[in-house]
Amino acid sequence: MCIRDRYIIWGLKEVSRVKRVMMNGSFTEHQQDALEKNIALVPGVLEVTLNSQNGTVYLKVNRDFDATQARAVIDSA
Repeated sequence: MCIRDRYIIWGLKEVSRVKRVMMNGSFTEHQQDALEKNIALVPGVLEVTLNSQNGTVYLKVNRDFDATQARAVIDSA
């Protein structure tokens, strides 16, 4: 392996695997702020968008995402 190849390998970074997840729940506009804060605390959640009109939760998550914990937070709202 030549010096040039070593610099290329050292410069590589792991690709972040981010995906989008949609979950349904039942919450009102009044519960929306608290629910958003609680879901943001779930491991792996990077971004939260809520739609109280149809009870939809849109999440941007990484590989550390815990779907079971997110479901529990949504169901407790």
